[in-house]
Amino acid sequence: MRLKQVIKSQLGPLLPLVPDRFRFGINHVKMSKVLADAESWDADRIKDFQFIELKKLLIQCWDYVPYYRKSWESQGIHPRDISSLDEINKLPFLDKKLIKENLHSLSSTNIHKKHKILVTTGGSSGTPSQLYKDRRANNNIEWAFIQHLWKQLGCSARTHRLVLRGPILHTTEKWIWNSSENELICSTYHLDDEYMAIFLERMKEYGVEAIHGHVSSIATFAQYLVRKEIIFKLKVVLGSSERVFPFQRELIKKA
Repeated sequence: MRLKQVIKSQLGPLLPLVPDRFRFGINHVKMSKVLADAESWDADRIKDFQFIELKKLLIQCWDYVPYYRKSWESQGIHPRDISSLDEINKLPFLDKKLIKENLHSLSSTNIHKKHKILVTTGGSSGTPSQLYKDRRANNNIEWAFIQHLWKQLGCSARTHRLVLRGPILHTTEKWIWNSSENELICSTYHLDDEYMAIFLERMKEYGVEAIHGHVSSIATFAQYLVRKEIIFKLKVVLGSSERVFPFQRELIKKA
């Protein structure tokens, strides 16, 4: 077992007590504050904030991403000239075909190639797409959004959660307990009756009160519960990354 894993397994239960600024970094803290403040913003304030942040991103794309600069120049568009959200419609669309054909020119030039890693999407809507990611990037800003949602739904860092999303688990059991985040992480690649029965037992063992994961995986697990006539009460089910279809919503509610 790696040293990092040993430390995490030993100190995991204590980590939720560490202040967020030390645990997740200053960017996480700043985004958490923005989300909290935004609860009291009116529609105009929200729109202004969205435009300012989006324009920053567009300018960065113009400066460092060759594909966008070439595409926008051909349309006579410069992001610094965009003065409102309504003008975003002037920008040409990007689809999977264009991403595949222009993978390298869609990569930012201000990130050294040694820091770029090729990743793929989950492919839940069809064929997976490839794109480059900065290996130094972390998920702490995304985690600020997730934490904010949990709080709105009456959960906290102490709420024990089942997680049905993320990387492939190479453990024999196909599940791990992340004590630092109170998460029971289960493999979405092993959602057959045998493993779901094991996952359910671990949920009981760890006192899981909420589920967070890909909608399709949650629906598959819900279908198992309904088919087996198993009742497992939860506070919250939070789907992510995928569109929720009506039949999935009804199935999850039924479970």
